[in-house]
Formats: sequence, structure tokens, C-alpha cells
Amino acid sequence: LYKQNYMDIRLIITDIQMPVMNGYEFLNSLLELDSKLKINNPKIIVVSGHSPYSIEELKAVGVSSFIEKPFGMQSILKEIENSSLRAS
Repeated sequence: LYKQNYMDIRLIITDIQMPVMNGYEFLNSLLELDSKLKINNPKIIVVSGHSPYSIEELKAVGVSSFIEKPFGMQSILKEIENSSLRAS
């Protein structure tokens, strides 16, 4: 899906703890795909109640923002707005 629509994707919001593939594995796979497609990486916001990964590890796979759970709507909207401003 990402490979087919990567030109339209500007922002990805993902959790770290997910079934089957965790968020870190997901982001690593996107990073690998992006390097093969030679595209600009979208802004990535990670949300998690607890992350086994350091901020440095998350930044290494392209994360631009981290939001700790629980969070309110204003927190996520602020990060989305900040991400869109950084993309400009």
C-alpha cells in the first residue's frame, strides 16, 4: 500500500506496540523501502505508553516526534501541525 501511494503520504502516525509487527519493525521496513525508492521520507509521529526503544533509536528510523500515552486530542493535533510546518 505504501509503495503504491508513497508520493501522497506526508505523515505517518504509528504506535510502537502492535501485534504481528511492532512499530519499530514497521518503521525499519519503511526506511528500507524509502531508500530503494529514493524518496523523501514522510514525517513520522510515534505514540506509545512505554517504548523499549530510545529516542535515538527512533530518530534513526525516521521518527520526528514521540507522544507518550495517554495523550489528549490537543497534543496529537499540535504534533501534526508542527510536522506540517517542518515539512514546509
